[in-house]
Amino acid sequence: MHVLANTPTVAWAESIRHQEIKEPADPASVSAALWTVLIPDHWSDQDLQPVNLSTELVLGTTPQAADARLALVDQLNAQGAQGLLAPTAALHHSDTALPIPTQVILIWCAAGLLPLVRR
Repeated sequence: MHVLANTPTVAWAESIRHQEIKEPADPASVSAALWTVLIPDHWSDQDLQPVNLSTELVLGTTPQAADARLALVDQLNAQGAQGLLAPTAALHHSDTALPIPTQVILIWCAAGLLPLVRR
């Protein structure tokens, strides 16, 4: 699975959250490369569907929230989706002053692709 962000701010926020950086001075010591990826315009809603879960389930840390997210991925896989769109868990959405929604894009590949990959 690949996790992409729709803005550089979201990408950095996701990275900082993943690394569990909590002190304001710590990001100055972080070195990371960010890549820009163009998501094809022709991808349809079936390819990347917005998450239809509550914010509490999308961002939640309870076992029930995790189960709901996994069930959604299973459902989307069964429908042939290639990924999904979800609000980023790395930013407080009420505090975000970005002009577009702060989202992450999760893209997965089919297991049937593995035999084609050169090793």
